[in-house]
Amino acid sequence: MYPISNRLKFLIPYSFYCDCTLTLTLPPLFSIIATRAIFITAFSLTFVICRCGIFLGIHRYSFSSSIFLFVIVIFVQILKNKKKTCSENRLVRRRLRILISFHNLTHQSKQLCKYPRQISLEYYLFRCCSSNIDLSDESEDELARIRARARFPDTTRLEKNDISVVTKNTSGVTDEKNMSIIPLIEKRTLKPNGFSINEKCRIGNSLLPNKPKVIRDFGSKVFCGLYSKDGEFFIASTQDKWMYIYKMVNGNYVIYNRMLAHDVGWSVLDIAFSPDGQHFAYSSWADCLYQCHISDRSIDTLALHPGVRRFCVFSLVFSNNGHEILGGANDRCIYMYDVHCQRFDRFTGHDEDVNCVAYADNSSQIFYSAGDDGFCKVWDRRLINMSNPSPVGILAGHRDGITYIDSRGDTRYLITNSKDQSIKLWDTRVFSSRKAQQNARHLVERKDWDYRWQPVPQRLWDRGFLDGDTSVMTYYGHSVRKTLIRCRFSPPDNTGQRYIYTGDSTGRLIIYDLLTGKIVRKVKGHLGCIRDVSWHPFDHNLITSSWDGKISKWEYSESYDANEYEPPLLRRSERIAARRRTHVS
Repeated sequence: MYPISNRLKFLIPYSFYCDCTLTLTLPPLFSIIATRAIFITAFSLTFVICRCGIFLGIHRYSFSSSIFLFVIVIFVQILKNKKKTCSENRLVRRRLRILISFHNLTHQSKQLCKYPRQISLEYYLFRCCSSNIDLSDESEDELARIRARARFPDTTRLEKNDISVVTKNTSGVTDEKNMSIIPLIEKRTLKPNGFSINEKCRIGNSLLPNKPKVIRDFGSKVFCGLYSKDGEFFIASTQDKWMYIYKMVNGNYVIYNRMLAHDVGWSVLDIAFSPDGQHFAYSSWADCLYQCHISDRSIDTLALHPGVRRFCVFSLVFSNNGHEILGGANDRCIYMYDVHCQRFDRFTGHDEDVNCVAYADNSSQIFYSAGDDGFCKVWDRRLINMSNPSPVGILAGHRDGITYIDSRGDTRYLITNSKDQSIKLWDTRVFSSRKAQQNARHLVERKDWDYRWQPVPQRLWDRGFLDGDTSVMTYYGHSVRKTLIRCRFSPPDNTGQRYIYTGDSTGRLIIYDLLTGKIVRKVKGHLGCIRDVSWHPFDHNLITSSWDGKISKWEYSESYDANEYEPPLLRRSERIAARRRTHVS
């Protein structure tokens, strides 16, 4: 079903759209043609019948007048349903500015905003037929629940944990009431070495990215986007099998190389840079991993021989010395591939797909894995028995599968992003009990929804901790649907790892303050799901990779109005909306 309110409001005149509840079962393009054809056909019939009247000897003026009067009556009946208000007209003009700015149609913006009832047909057809643009299917009620969960974060456990003190020290947070950077500048004149690292982080944290600028529109869904460890290169992969390597030249992104990926099923699913930044590996729906050099187009095949028909590696990462690639696959196994010896080890690590893996620190001896069973497992590769593997410990507390892991790099703390619409911060010194694991397993095994296309079930909106949940903090306010969305700690050198940032399925960039649990940035910069996010390791910018086919660079802008990209949602009954919001809160 394609409601006119969702599919045709950017095409038909606004006066015909207001409060129309008709639904069509035709595909959107045919619905457009059918809607316009009704009126065109009516006028055409008038002309044809008039000609027939002349041939039959009927007075053409009286006959055509009666037919034309009938058509006028049809128009009057339709126009009776419209409800014109000034606020609705302003809303239409605002939505037009937003949509036009996203598609670089600025040359039409002034004309369209002057005449909100006359919408560009070709613009709507482009928007409707493009496979890269996701018309968000999150209802207003679902978005209201997301906002309600993020309103009052519980920091009780966080304040008692060491990470609170450590993060304050590294990010330059003090107990001083005056948080202005002016005193720092005054102190700088008295110091021979200038600002300390903590002071630089404190200044940088007041200039968080808030304004997107499109680097490139690929015309195909972007699944991965990642900075190299030194920040010199950025790589992006699209669903049409191309991988683009950009090099930073005087602050600009210049294409350094591009290559066509081999044996890609569906899309490139993950990319990892080697520690030296000269190689990268990628995975897809294939029984191999692939390693490439950034300067040429040669691709080395790393065969895994999984023994299953449909196989993919969802996540991969290089060890610190670059000799090994760690991967998690859909056959429930974890793979450790030795690049130099061209051999691998594997063991069964989870009961469901392994969606993500990550090393705990630079030693590459401790690593984490997580998947659709809802558990995050901690492994010590020195203690793994391949025939009967057992993790060092298990972290349980999510109510659904886990989509991504990021380590803080200190062997203690990590974050997990989950389909239960939350990010959890964990301390690996405190593992979950067997009872907690049973509680989590009971909820995850329900399998009552598919996050790729179904709305979030009611049971996942509960904000309470599971019995035995040992997570330090839970962060709410983003939407995890459609794909394995990533989350990461902000870099240590320019933010002190004070923030957690992620994309979401509605096209927003979300930045959480690790210390308070509050959202400090929530800006919609894409029309499609943001699957990957990557913060430059030293500069104050980050790049988002979206299913609308674009990669965007985010930087701080003092004059930028974030609300410009957050139009209010239309709602026919304000009474029902208010009642549902009250019920959620």
